[in-house]
Amino acid sequence: MKIQATIYCVIFTAISSFNLSESYGITEKKKIEDQLNLTGQFINEDLDGTVKLYLWTDIVSPSNKFREPHRVLSAKLKKGRFAFQIESVKTNAYIILSKDDLNGNPMPILDMYRVQQGDQIHMKIHHKGKLRFANRADSGNPIYDYQVQFSGRGSNKYQCRYHLDSLKKVYADDFHKLPGNKGVDNMPTILEMTQNAIKSEDYTTIHQLKYLETYRSKIPQHIFALIKVDLISTNMNNELNFIGTTINQSYNETDINRVAEQFNTSKLVTLFNDIDKDTGINSIAFTTSTLEKLKKESVLFYKNKPVHQLITEKYNGQLRDKLITAYLIKEYSFFSNTEAQKILSDAKKIIKIPAYLTMLEALTNLNVGSSLYPFELPDKNNKIVKLSDFRGKVLFIDFFYTGCSNCVGYYKKTISVTEEYFKNNPDVSFVTISIDGNKQQWLKSLKTDQYTSENAINLYTNGLGGTHPLIKQLKITGYPHPILIDREGKIYNNTYKELGQNTPNDLIAIIKKALASK
Repeated sequence: MKIQATIYCVIFTAISSFNLSESYGITEKKKIEDQLNLTGQFINEDLDGTVKLYLWTDIVSPSNKFREPHRVLSAKLKKGRFAFQIESVKTNAYIILSKDDLNGNPMPILDMYRVQQGDQIHMKIHHKGKLRFANRADSGNPIYDYQVQFSGRGSNKYQCRYHLDSLKKVYADDFHKLPGNKGVDNMPTILEMTQNAIKSEDYTTIHQLKYLETYRSKIPQHIFALIKVDLISTNMNNELNFIGTTINQSYNETDINRVAEQFNTSKLVTLFNDIDKDTGINSIAFTTSTLEKLKKESVLFYKNKPVHQLITEKYNGQLRDKLITAYLIKEYSFFSNTEAQKILSDAKKIIKIPAYLTMLEALTNLNVGSSLYPFELPDKNNKIVKLSDFRGKVLFIDFFYTGCSNCVGYYKKTISVTEEYFKNNPDVSFVTISIDGNKQQWLKSLKTDQYTSENAINLYTNGLGGTHPLIKQLKITGYPHPILIDREGKIYNNTYKELGQNTPNDLIAIIKKALASK
């Protein structure tokens, strides 16, 4: 009996151990399938430093993406190697992989790539040794382009996206070599260049889509559909930018009608219009291009009808809510204060999604009477200057970065004249705040007299660039960005339409009004 009992005990223990091992294996397999694992190695140079991974599950407005909910992970390079392991990745997720920052923003190695649960990706990153910008990063090191190779489970969609981006330039070059297209870069008018750009985007899109088809059986179908939507929508946005140039050049009605007609018959526009809206809503490129398309159509076909009205007429549900939210986030400071608050109030009555309502509520921080973030920033001599130092004065602030041509034009045309007018008025202070990532670059720009004068108080965001709390509060997405603060440190005017697009006399009048108000 003892021997029999011992045999039963051994058999039971073996079976239990097998079941436990099998259960553990299933658990580990499920855990891996829920994870996103990204590893990489820099092959030449760039063997030190930190790599950052930014992860989003949804984005409403690309201009606001670093202020919308996202996760940031950092990994120190060890002999050029890095690794990220992320739990619970949602189905519709994007990443940016970055090694360098410029003006506080990441310079992507991978820019808005789609990722999935279970991806086990390894990257070999080759340093191409080519400057992407003439400027330098926060560290003072050059910003470089990289060549990336992908392997591992799920890598086909990464490789597909990478090749599609690379082929964009190849097909654009091929288009210019076609008979009749040579010398298009020397076309005499913006109109002709715009018409040619529409043809070029059609050509490159058709050829990119043919290449994409070679991956149809290699990528999950829902991801394939999203990559296709991303591709068409991104190219659509490029085409819309050219059309915007034509419109902004104030061409006569006949010329604008010619562009409108060609736009309507564009192959790319047909492809874009055929995108399934339920798929499109999961593509930030689609929602961005839809919004830009509505803005252009407002001018071309609807006699400048307000874009937010077009959105509510043409769309419903989540897509409508997303488009309205994205539109207001990007355009809020371009309305007059009265217009902005009215549109925002109307939007809150329509939108149903709580996350979007929260984003819109944050825009009230830009309204007249809102307290400005109590900044404390260094000047060129490292003396700390505080918002409270200006209490009792009217404060004009201009945000800029080195290399911004519009910033130079705005200073020379408007700010310098206004500053000269108030030079003997102790109740008005002029301040500039630079978002440059490199302090030496900023100090050098001060000596050029292109962006500011020695009479102004020139401050620096200490390398934080667009991530500084003051920039975040004001939701600045473009430069220059002027703002006028009253004697109590509250926003008096945050409207680029009034402060930045009018004449010096208009700006002088607004400052006078601020001085007279109590």
